[in-house]
Amino acid sequence: MSPHRTCRWLGVLAFAAACAAQAARPPDLAPVYARIVTTHGSTVEGELRAFSWAGDLALGGDSDWADQRWPSSEIISIESLHAGATRPVARTSLHLANGDHLVGDIIGASGETVHLAAAAFEGSLNVELSEVVAVITPSGHAPHWRRRIEDFVHGHEAARDVVLLANRDLLHGFVTAIDANAITLDADDQLLSLDVRQVIAARLVTDPPTARAGLHALVQLTDGSRLTVTQLDYHSGGLLRARFEGETVKIPVEHLRSIRIMDEARVPLSSLAPASVEETPLIQCRWGPRIDERVTGGALAVAGKEYASGIGVHARSVLRYELNGAYRGLVVAFGLDDSAGPLATVTVKIIVDGKARVELTGLGPQRLHGPIWVDVSAGQTLELAVEPATHGPLQDRFAWINPVLIK
Repeated sequence: MSPHRTCRWLGVLAFAAACAAQAARPPDLAPVYARIVTTHGSTVEGELRAFSWAGDLALGGDSDWADQRWPSSEIISIESLHAGATRPVARTSLHLANGDHLVGDIIGASGETVHLAAAAFEGSLNVELSEVVAVITPSGHAPHWRRRIEDFVHGHEAARDVVLLANRDLLHGFVTAIDANAITLDADDQLLSLDVRQVIAARLVTDPPTARAGLHALVQLTDGSRLTVTQLDYHSGGLLRARFEGETVKIPVEHLRSIRIMDEARVPLSSLAPASVEETPLIQCRWGPRIDERVTGGALAVAGKEYASGIGVHARSVLRYELNGAYRGLVVAFGLDDSAGPLATVTVKIIVDGKARVELTGLGPQRLHGPIWVDVSAGQTLELAVEPATHGPLQDRFAWINPVLIK
């Protein structure tokens, strides 16, 4: 057989093998395409084949016969390329003290434990009432309540719990139980059983969460849920298995938005308090940085894509952090938030020990820059600066996307 014919037959056989492999995949388990960001600041896209908490991540490309592999210790984030905008559902959402959000239906309660049937993954969860900082009922997810709910949930600390009713009245006391039908409130030694259909939201007083140490990940789902998990495992065509508060949860990958992995060597900047914050407000309107949301509230979004992690600011803004020589690099992406207006333009600086390591001028809307690697070796201080450019501090809402310090 001639060499040309041999090559042709090899090509036919390879094509047939690829078709057979695709046909062998169960019809209801579509491939999952993802974008990963590594601790080196590199970004790679492909089909997510496997991920082991203590092993490797395998990613396949359309033109690669062999999978690409990375140690899980080199992965910062995994982001689904299928996920569109967050799709809120008209179900109950529980906000926990550690920042997690759980969306589903309350199916019962045992003492101070709430049983929640999750909306985006299999099974139910047992949630301790002492971990809950806010409850939003299905009625509270209506569009006309959005702004009121944001103000209510992020309101000033109070000595007692607060319940917001559908008629906009506020009741103060202590929430003692939550079940499928009612919220029980101890209001001045009077127990009130409030029909959940008449309740919009409740804000509860809880103790500050204990900082989580060791290897863990934040899993963001398309319905707005966020879970802090201590174990992850995935194999192509299966369910994402995670360990959440001692329970194993099984997540269909079509509901996955992103995974952020962190430990002592991968530290999200949003988990650290800045040593100082400088602002030059427009007309005395001080915005202040917002963690994991845009400066006006709501999900961070740049160039039409939402991001679960980051810091929202408004120019002029300078966030200063003490590094104390503990880190070797910063991996970060950034851009004007999609809520910025068409006149928005900014200058961005990333400064280490007073010297600009990154400086970009005239950044306009609808473009994400990075992720990039910034050398901070032996650095004592880090500053993230956003300054107004062409039109002054007008409409300059900005997002630092998933900034992570690397040891």
